[in-house]
Amino acid sequence: ALVRFLNTRLQHADEDIDALLGNDSEAQRVVQARRRDLEDVDLRQAREEALHAVSYHDHMDTLQKELDVLRRQLADTHIQADQHRREVQALRRELARSTPVSNATDADLDAQEAQNDQAAHALSLELELAEVREREALIRQELDELHAYLEQVTNQEQQHLNRQLREARELNRILEDQLDEARARLSEARATAHEPCDQEGGLDLAAELANADDSEANRLSQVEERRVLSELAELRVAKAILTEELAEVKVNFGEAQLRQQRFIIHCHRREALLLRAAQPDCNRKTRQQVVQWIEATPLEANVMQ
Repeated sequence: ALVRFLNTRLQHADEDIDALLGNDSEAQRVVQARRRDLEDVDLRQAREEALHAVSYHDHMDTLQKELDVLRRQLADTHIQADQHRREVQALRRELARSTPVSNATDADLDAQEAQNDQAAHALSLELELAEVREREALIRQELDELHAYLEQVTNQEQQHLNRQLREARELNRILEDQLDEARARLSEARATAHEPCDQEGGLDLAAELANADDSEANRLSQVEERRVLSELAELRVAKAILTEELAEVKVNFGEAQLRQQRFIIHCHRREALLLRAAQPDCNRKTRQQVVQWIEATPLEANVMQ
């Protein structure tokens, strides 16, 4: 009903457009061309929707066929299972009829049953032993990986700290040399400024000092002394900073050693628990607790941080 109503409205709109255009052939031609374009677009959209619907229905038909095949296979499986069950029951009845009951006593039956139980228990123990041996091999492999990882981490940390310590000591030695050089220059400047005149060159030095400006010489000496003192102060500040950095490196080295000891303790505890869990006399509850503890305490996330 809605489609019919819309088609009627469209038809009335077309009639209104034709009435408004009148005898204008160019406008009619443009409107008709536009209508054909719209009809082509509608036709193309309808064709695409139809193709999509056809492909969807084809896909649904394919799925339905596959579902029917699976249902038939399931029904055949149930039929075969029932047939096998009936065959087993028939064989059991035939075995019960063919077994000479009179020759077998209750004691013989009990002994046979006990022997069967012992054989089943022995087979179960062999399977469990094989499983334990396989798990022990995996545990030993994991322990080897843990030891290799521990050695790698320890070597890397040790090399890094040794490199930092060597760099700090080298920088400290350079600053000590610069500090000694500055002290020597300061001592030399002070000795030059206060050195008395010897007798051989006394007259010449007195003459030169008489001709030179005493205040200028004193000023230059004071400037040199202040410069050397400033350099000496800078070197002392640098040495203090280096001493602080060296102390920080030593603290980091101590913390790294502490982390290393904790990591070693953790690995030993992990190894002991894994070996305990690999023992044949270990019960299932203890093994489960070991697995839960190992899963709850990973190496990198819990220990190294």
